Amino acid sequence: GDLPKAIEFYKYSLSSSPHNPITQVNLACALHAQGQLDEAIDLLLTVLAKDPSNVEALNNLGVIQQRMDDCVAAVETYQLALEHAPFHAEAIKNLEVALTKMDAIDAPLIYPRMLVEKLPQDDKAWVILAIALKQNDQSGEAFKAIQTAIRLAPQNPYAHFIQAALYKNSKNIAASLSSMKAAVSLSPQNIDYLVELGLTSLQSGDASSAIQAFDAVLALDRFEQRALAYRPVALRIRGDIAADAYTDPNEVAIVIKLPAPAGYKDIQSYLAMLADDLRAISQRTWMPKGQSVRGGTQTEQELFMEKSESIQALRRTLDQIIPEYFKIRRQDAEHPFYGCVPSRISYRSWSIVTRKGGYHVPHIHPEGCLSGVFYVALPELKGEEGCLELGRPGINNLVLQPPEAPKRLIRPMPGNLVLFPSYLWHGTLPFEDDGERITIAFDIVRTH
Repeated sequence: GDLPKAIEFYKYSLSSSPHNPITQVNLACALHAQGQLDEAIDLLLTVLAKDPSNVEALNNLGVIQQRMDDCVAAVETYQLALEHAPFHAEAIKNLEVALTKMDAIDAPLIYPRMLVEKLPQDDKAWVILAIALKQNDQSGEAFKAIQTAIRLAPQNPYAHFIQAALYKNSKNIAASLSSMKAAVSLSPQNIDYLVELGLTSLQSGDASSAIQAFDAVLALDRFEQRALAYRPVALRIRGDIAADAYTDPNEVAIVIKLPAPAGYKDIQSYLAMLADDLRAISQRTWMPKGQSVRGGTQTEQELFMEKSESIQALRRTLDQIIPEYFKIRRQDAEHPFYGCVPSRISYRSWSIVTRKGGYHVPHIHPEGCLSGVFYVALPELKGEEGCLELGRPGINNLVLQPPEAPKRLIRPMPGNLVLFPSYLWHGTLPFEDDGERITIAFDIVRTH
C-alpha cells in the first residue's frame, strides 16, 4: 500500500536493469495507482515498442485508456492482448466492461463467441462461452456450451463446476450436487469447489455433508472467510447453537468515532468536503451485477487511488487507526478473527451512494480479514431505517431453522467507522427519505 516507496524501489531496480519488462510494467501499475497516468502510459509504450506482444503491458494500457474514458482505444488494446493470449481472464473481463460502456449489443458474448469460432476443439473456449451465456441469462445455450466442453475434456473440473452452477440456477439442486461432487473428485483440494460443495449440500438439506465440506476447506485454510461464514449456518440448521462462538456481532464488531483529519477545522466541514468529492467521481455503476447494493451506485475504481485530498486524508487516518486497532484488540492466535492479522495493511476500497428505498442485501467479503464502513452523509432516518444489520445470513434458497444467528443493528452516524470481521454477514435496512446515504467501505486484504 505504500505507492511512493514502491515507485522508488522499481526505479532503483531499473537503474541497474533499465530494460526489464516485468519491472517496467510493475512500475507503470504503481504510477497508475498513484494517478500519474501519462507517465504510466509512456512506460508501457516503451515496453511495447520492444515487445509488441507483451500481454501484461497491453492489458494495463487498456485499463488506463478505459480510466481515461477512451473505451474505443481500450477495446482495441484488449483485443490485441487477446490475440497473443486468448484465455487471459483479466483482459477478457476488461474487454467486456469496455464494450458494455460502449453499449455494444450482447457485449459479454462478443469475445467468447469469437473464441469458440477460432478454437472449436478447445474445451476452455467453450467454458468461457458457457459462463458468458449464464451471465447473460441464456441458460439453454449455456448448458449446450458446457456440455460441449465436458465432451471435449471430461476431466476438466472447472467445466463440472460451471455445470453445477447452471443446474443450481435452474433449481435442479440434485444435479448441481452431482456435478459439484465430480469437480471435487477431480480437484479435491480446490477451495472454491469445496466451498460450493458445502453450499449445495446445504441447499439440498444435508447440513452434515455441508459441515464436512467446510471443515475440509478450513483444514486447508483456517481463515477462509466463506467457510467461516457458511459453517455456522450449517451448524444452526443442524441444531447446534454453539455455532456462534466467533460470529456474535456484539463481540466482534466495534464502532469508532473518527476525529477530523489533520488540517481540517472540524469533522462536519471535513465530511461536507468529502461528500462533494465522492459525488464528483464519475466512474460509478448503478447496482453493479454481483454486488450487494440495491437502489444505489458503487464506484468502479479503487477508491484510495483517487487523488482528492479529502479521500487521501481518510486513507491517512485509517493508516494510523487500523494498525493500532490490531494492537489493542483481543489477542487470540486460535480465533478465526482475532488470529487473522495481516502482514501489512493493504486496502480494497469503494464508495456507495444509495437513495430512497436503497439498501444492501446481506453479504460477506471473501477477500478480506477486516472490513469497515465509514459514514459520510445520511438522509433523515426514522427508527431502524438505514441501520447496518450484522449477523443475518443471506444465502439464497435457504430457510434457517430457529434459533437464528445473533443479530445487531448499528444506527449510522456521520463520522462513525464500524469495523467487523470480513466473514460476518452484514447488510443495511432501506430508508424512505429523499436524501442520500453516502458511505466509504473497505477491506483490509488478507496477507501472509
